[in-house]
Amino acid sequence: MITRPALPTQRRRRRGWLLALPLSVAGCTDEVAAESTADALPTPDTVEAETSPDPDGGGPGFVLPDPHPGDPLTVTGSSPLAAPLALGSMTAVSGGGLVVTGTEVRRVSSDGVLLGEPVLTSPDALLAVEQGDDDVYAVSRNGTWRRASDGKEVAGPRVISLHAVGDDVVGLLGAAGIAVASGTLDDGPLTSAIDGSVVRDLTMVGNDVVIAGGPAGVQRVVIGADRRVTAATRYPTSLPVTAVAALGADRLVAVEAGASIQVLALEQGGFTKLGSLEHEGPGLDVAVLSDADSALAVIADTDRVTLVDLRDPAAPRWVATEPFGTNGALGVIPAEMGVLVRGISNVTSLAPDLDAIAPVALVEPALIQIEALAELDAGASGVLLRNPGALPLEVTGLSLSDPRLTVNTGADAGEALVVDPGDVAFFEIRVAGTAPLDATLTFQTNAIDAPTVTVPIEVNPPRLAAGDLAPPFTLVGTEGELITIGELMGSVIHAKLFNAY
Repeated sequence: MITRPALPTQRRRRRGWLLALPLSVAGCTDEVAAESTADALPTPDTVEAETSPDPDGGGPGFVLPDPHPGDPLTVTGSSPLAAPLALGSMTAVSGGGLVVTGTEVRRVSSDGVLLGEPVLTSPDALLAVEQGDDDVYAVSRNGTWRRASDGKEVAGPRVISLHAVGDDVVGLLGAAGIAVASGTLDDGPLTSAIDGSVVRDLTMVGNDVVIAGGPAGVQRVVIGADRRVTAATRYPTSLPVTAVAALGADRLVAVEAGASIQVLALEQGGFTKLGSLEHEGPGLDVAVLSDADSALAVIADTDRVTLVDLRDPAAPRWVATEPFGTNGALGVIPAEMGVLVRGISNVTSLAPDLDAIAPVALVEPALIQIEALAELDAGASGVLLRNPGALPLEVTGLSLSDPRLTVNTGADAGEALVVDPGDVAFFEIRVAGTAPLDATLTFQTNAIDAPTVTVPIEVNPPRLAAGDLAPPFTLVGTEGELITIGELMGSVIHAKLFNAY
């Protein structure tokens, strides 16, 4: 399984460039196909891990699994779900998590298996869920806040995610700020705007509430007895912060989308930078796992998850990625065997191993499109093969399914192409003639997650025109919500795609 790679513009984005791709498609009808996620997940591996219900107390337990040689991230299980509508549709609880699936909240084990009957049901599609001290809370798409124990509900705003802070339930609203309701839901949530912030995530660092404030960076906020939220100290960043997670009692990890992972200390209400690591992914969510000997971060990066070693906070170290293809990696929470990853239609468990070393094969682009020009009677496209792993990547058996295509890697005939750790190989695909065709590029590698790589190739593919059936897609909106074309049937759509971080 090969992941859909990060956008080629990501290196430029750190210099302030944007990717703007307008798309207008008229005539969407009820015939719009459902999102297809079949075979989107990697084939699950197996791993035996020693776990305990709650080894250290204070929330979901975590024990590093026994080593599974060579693979830093092993898929250990997966269950299908109904499509989520927001990024906050999963939360950690002891023994696994709670996950939104359509109009229900279900319990999921640490190895990705749905358990028992629904914990909470709603007549409307649900957006987010949270486990409080004594109850489970959820918010539906129409803005209704619900409590599981007695079905009590109150009207409020739609949210990106929910968080329990003391006796309160806190909803994040993006640019609109933060909404706070009492755990009793006796009255409606009170909304407070946070100047300059687009609130995307929240974590508790000791007794302090810290938010990912988007363009406002990392912020400590105070929730008053009247449930009003005020901004306190701030740690500014060059690019917006999209995710935060506590690292122990006085530290945290912040993802500066498209730029870096920051490790910060929170001392006397102020922030001090301890270390950072370049990271080009969007950073939709981050989970931190730690025990007496180890600390790691797992980051949901849209089509992959990224594993980072935090054992030395001053020098965080990239370890591995795990591809998630079209199913996506939209959210991640800690679990006893590792982490649970929320995709468009699956919840998947991953077991990390910080000490495993392996090569990694990442292909850019994941779909090779060639425009063959009539005046040349030919066309060409470049392909990048990245190895962010810890061992050399060996590539053999390059083949093309159509004789009109040729490939040039620069390696001598019969010799393996070797990509050193952290390096990139470039090769060129050429086509003779201008006739449209569909083909594949296939090769073998010594990467654990990609022993055989198959990349589709399109030459002069047909282009969408007004009246054509729009292809299925799901996008993350500016407020963190998930937008699927199936929700917009019968409408004229103008989708402007750009990097908002």
